[in-house]
Amino acid sequence: MLVLPHHGAVVSTTGDFLRAVGARYLIRSSGRGEERSSARLSDLVSTAIYYNTADDGAVTIEVSPTRTVAVTGFLSGRKEPSAALR
Repeated sequence: MLVLPHHGAVVSTTGDFLRAVGARYLIRSSGRGEERSSARLSDLVSTAIYYNTADDGAVTIEVSPTRTVAVTGFLSGRKEPSAALR
């Protein structure tokens, strides 16, 4: 799980960094109209489950005592199935 640095600005997030972290979930805090659909950003997040607060609203992360994680977007209603933490 990684909250993208600097509100998810593409210039501050490199592919090498994301590969090194190996996060299953990427969460970006951004406002509507901010560089949401750039090709570079799409390439960077293609290997993870990506939430953007501009589209998904508040993002809730629930971690159970058995170390499973559930992630839900408030506005979108999108919910990923629970997954075990590594």
